[in-house]
Amino acid sequence: MKVLPCVLVGLFLVGISLAAEPPPQAEETQGFRLVSFSSYSRCDIGVAVSSAREMLEGVEARHSKESSRYYQVYLSTDKNGKERKEARWAGTKKRPVREYVWREIPLVLMNISTCELTQHTVLRRIVQGGFVLDDKSEDLEIRVEGRSYGTIWNGYNTPYEVVSSGDKRFVVVGNLWIAYSDRKEYKFYAPFSRILYLEFPYLRLAGYEHLEADLESALAELDRLKVASRAFPGRTVAHVAREYFAEDIALLPQIEHADPQEFLAFLSGSVTMNPLLRAHYILGAMGEDAFEGTVSKAGAQGLYQIWPPTCRLLRERYPKVLPVNCRAGMGSKIHSHIVGMMAAILLYDNNLKEVLEVRGASALSDPGLMQWLAGMYNGGPKRVFCEFLKYPKGCRTKIRLETKIYLEKHAFLKPQ
Repeated sequence: MKVLPCVLVGLFLVGISLAAEPPPQAEETQGFRLVSFSSYSRCDIGVAVSSAREMLEGVEARHSKESSRYYQVYLSTDKNGKERKEARWAGTKKRPVREYVWREIPLVLMNISTCELTQHTVLRRIVQGGFVLDDKSEDLEIRVEGRSYGTIWNGYNTPYEVVSSGDKRFVVVGNLWIAYSDRKEYKFYAPFSRILYLEFPYLRLAGYEHLEADLESALAELDRLKVASRAFPGRTVAHVAREYFAEDIALLPQIEHADPQEFLAFLSGSVTMNPLLRAHYILGAMGEDAFEGTVSKAGAQGLYQIWPPTCRLLRERYPKVLPVNCRAGMGSKIHSHIVGMMAAILLYDNNLKEVLEVRGASALSDPGLMQWLAGMYNGGPKRVFCEFLKYPKGCRTKIRLETKIYLEKHAFLKPQ
């Protein structure tokens, strides 16, 4: 076990302390009030994450040669057997997962009072009916944090809860994850957790500022490239975005990375942690590495969840703007969050063109315009046309439940 006192961290990092100076006053950010942080942990998560990465560099994590399949169970009923209001999204279902029979997971824990970092390794084993964590520590117990629909393993972003025998409180600031593949690839990540949400609210502001800076950089790059708008020929994409939808682009990571069932649980009052803030916290802790390797079941990737076929479509319609390698994921470590945001801006411009072709210029003053564009970003233009705009070529399908909840998340962040 490695222990890195906060004093030594300051020495190793050339005098940088893990104690963070909280923002001096409350601010309004997207309708959420940032409260005074004087009563919260003053440890600097950004420095702690960097230190945790150094501590785990070169650490060996073993795993079994054999693999096994088990089922993750997503619950639609509460402990009393009553159906949850959010069950309209998930229902009770089992999803098969193929994994190593056992694996070691090196973690770095931070004492939120002293800011001291400690390395700790847990063993995850697949057993009948799920998985268990074996922890040999006498004074600590590490568990997987429960979510609104059960205790679910989420790979390198699995939320951990640390229970101490004394009055000490800990947060996991880094873990080393071995990808399940033929190649032994390690991934470092700082997982989101409830204690991170409760004790480090300044991360929310840091994540918000990250997105605001990315938006300005993305628009400046589109300006520099003089990318022509398809929605408004003769104008640039950056100019159109600033006038009509740039504010919405900065909301997309919050919407994309808020679990639909947890959002519905939050609306119903069964959970108090707002999942729409999750993306800001992860961005505040991980910076440019946040959401690296995040891939949906449909194959959408990165911070902005750009689908590779969508990337190829945008490359065709906006030549020489996006990188050639669409399979690497827009908004990932390879192509950066700024490139992902550029892709999102181009997709909005492309979809705005289709709206104008169907509804004409009157659509620009319609209060539902931003909802339509958000729905198209998630579910494609045709389904949104069928649901809201009376597509002239006839409709066979309307928006899916996923897109309906996506629009509820959008409306929560940006009520009309």
